[in-house]
Amino acid sequence: MPMICRGFTINGRRTSVRMEKCYWEALEDVARRRGLPMKALIADVDRTRGDGSLTDSLRLAALTYFRGLVSQLDQYGMLRAETNSIPRPRFRSFRRRLTDQASAILPEHSTVQ
Repeated sequence: MPMICRGFTINGRRTSVRMEKCYWEALEDVARRRGLPMKALIADVDRTRGDGSLTDSLRLAALTYFRGLVSQLDQYGMLRAETNSIPRPRFRSFRRRLTDQASAILPEHSTVQ
């Protein structure tokens, strides 16, 4: 996955952050959903990050935001319905095919006397 480096001035200091494209896209989505410019979202994460690196804090902010959305969906039962509609693999038919193939290869397997 390609890494993208972006530079920002936050609280009067210049900094750069290098992350995968998917994290930048996720953070842009978070900023848009919260009605913030990207710079304001990054400044907010920087202000609350503690001792960790800004890059790690931004990744965690994106993950935390979307996990919160998933939790809200799950709370209302929306995810359970979604996961129940996913077709499950049929292992019995697979086993049956393997048994049929084995019997074709080993006709009439009998015990050694």
